Formats: sequence, C-alpha cells, structure tokens
Amino acid sequence: MGQTAGECGVAWFEEPIEHTDIAGYAELNRRLTVPIAGYQTYNTHYPALKLLEANALEIHQPSLDYVGGVTAAQRVGVPVEAFGKRMVPRTLGPIVNFAASLHVAAAQRACS
Repeated sequence: MGQTAGECGVAWFEEPIEHTDIAGYAELNRRLTVPIAGYQTYNTHYPALKLLEANALEIHQPSLDYVGGVTAAQRVGVPVEAFGKRMVPRTLGPIVNFAASLHVAAAQRACS
C-alpha cells in the first residue's frame, strides 16, 4: 500500500504500523517514497529525539491535547527542524485544540 501511495503522489502515509515500532518505521521510511507521518499518539515530547535519530518519520504530527499542550508541541518542533523534517500538528478534537495547533504551526519553522 505504501508503494502505491508513493506512486499516486499521496502527501503522507499516516501511522502505517504500531507507533512504538521505531525500527519498523525507520525501515518503511527507508524503503518508501511516500513520507511517513506519525507521533499523534505520543503523550510527551521525549520520544521525538529517538524517532529523529532513527530517521523513522518524515512528518511529526503531535496532537496538542495529547502531547501536553503548546509547550510540549513546541519542544517536538525544535529538534524536528534541526533534523530537517516537517511538523504538522494534528488538529482533531475541540476547537481550542485547532486554534492552539494553528498558533504552534505559525511559530514553528518545521511547519512551513
């Protein structure tokens, strides 16, 4: 499915496997042309560095209501930018989550 997604120009392949399988994500990211996205199910900013070091994701998607708010999402974005990856905050949920996600996206260079 990931190969077909890449051939069809899909923007990203979101959480194709269990989010704790960092080695599996790294393998998929190495093999597929479609960007691998995830991070929406992590509830702190700490796993970001492990995922970045493993080159497991191209797009990090912290959900502000799950990751720990605006500050935690900003803490995800700083190393994401340093590693040359992208961040797209996940905005499902209450309208306040959507508004806060827009603020985070506007403040993060990795969201451009």
